[in-house]
Amino acid sequence: MKQLIAVVLCVLLPVSALAESAVYNVASDSTPIPSEITNADVINMAKAGIGEQTIIAAIQHGPTKFDASAQALIILKTAGVSDNVLNAILGAVNNRDQTRTPPSVDAAALFQKALSAIGPHEKLTAIHSTRWKGVEIHNAQGGTQSFERESIRVYPDSVYTTSRTSAGLLQTRVVTPDFNYRSSGNMTTAIPPTDLETIRDQLTFDTFNIAQHAEDFTITSAGEEQIGTANAEKLKISKSGRDVIWLIDPQTGRLLSSRLSGPSGDVETDFSDWRLLNGIYSPFKRRMAGPGGSYDLTIAEYDINPSIDEKLFQRPAGNMRQGLSLKVMQSQSVPYIQQSGGGISTTCSIVGTANTSAYANTAGNTTYGNATTNSNQHMNCNSYDTTVRWPHVLNVMFAEASDGNSYMFACDRAWRWSKCVPLQAGQVFTAHFTDKGLEVEGKRQSNPGVVLLS
Repeated sequence: MKQLIAVVLCVLLPVSALAESAVYNVASDSTPIPSEITNADVINMAKAGIGEQTIIAAIQHGPTKFDASAQALIILKTAGVSDNVLNAILGAVNNRDQTRTPPSVDAAALFQKALSAIGPHEKLTAIHSTRWKGVEIHNAQGGTQSFERESIRVYPDSVYTTSRTSAGLLQTRVVTPDFNYRSSGNMTTAIPPTDLETIRDQLTFDTFNIAQHAEDFTITSAGEEQIGTANAEKLKISKSGRDVIWLIDPQTGRLLSSRLSGPSGDVETDFSDWRLLNGIYSPFKRRMAGPGGSYDLTIAEYDINPSIDEKLFQRPAGNMRQGLSLKVMQSQSVPYIQQSGGGISTTCSIVGTANTSAYANTAGNTTYGNATTNSNQHMNCNSYDTTVRWPHVLNVMFAEASDGNSYMFACDRAWRWSKCVPLQAGQVFTAHFTDKGLEVEGKRQSNPGVVLLS
């Protein structure tokens, strides 16, 4: 019986010691509220001889306020706190950080603050057109190019843009609700669908358009993000399943950056050099980064509500699928191997023959005899590479066209029945643009007719 009592006392002593070390605050209704367990409490419990399992239970079930810095952990360890208890402290700190409720952001109020930082509501809603001119530098894998850009925007959904290269080539792009086109030299074609979708998204999520039609957009908070030295608040602005992220300085309401999701990937635009024009602030420097590289735009002239020549937004005369002739100047076929999967595989098999002879005698219910086997077998193992190697040929052609432009086009031949064939240098072909690309008409020698090569 004495032995049983001693065991019971050993179990109860830690609980008693824990109760003695607990400190309570008293609420106004006299209900005891346990205080948060700190590093000092853990050291006191360890020095009092309380077992690590009991200390861990106290950490897991009670409110805690631990310092888990490296220096604090060293002090705990020096005081005799076990590694298991230290891990429990780290777990409590981690759980506390994960469950901590972030400060709530009033998305609607922040949205209005961002708009007010651009201009008064009555001035924003009075904008019907803008025009700017500037220089855009395009940084891509192939090098750096500089363009003189002009953009004329008529709200809500029309834009006229021109780009002039350093060589003097003028390119024009027009998008309206009813039609769209792009022109380069003497060639006028429809804008490819993916590019058109990106442009329409940019028109929809233009800052002024959002301000003028705020009731059509859903505004939600999207957390925080560090931009340089600023801790920006993020707003998600959504419409029709598409959205843009605004990163805003919460102190000033200034729009620092926007992130627009498009069919080809995200396009992020950083804004700087804000200037006041007619009561409206506008960024004169913009840096855009997307799938096609980065663009640095510096605006030299900016007008709000300029007079617009209506002819700029008229449908172009003639057929936008007009034909042209192509003279192939150079043609190259580049073979390459596409490799996928596989590796080294080893198989083993038993080869050879086995001859067996046997005899048996039976008398009544008893059978006796023996058998012998002459074996000529052995194991044979072989290793081989299972990697799939898929031969391709990339056919690339450089051609000069009757519209005064030069083109480079290519196709990939991956199957023996592919229609991708190189066009020979010196040959002349008829071609025209479609929504899917450049179609080249060629006659098959063995079967006269027209073959379309995209």
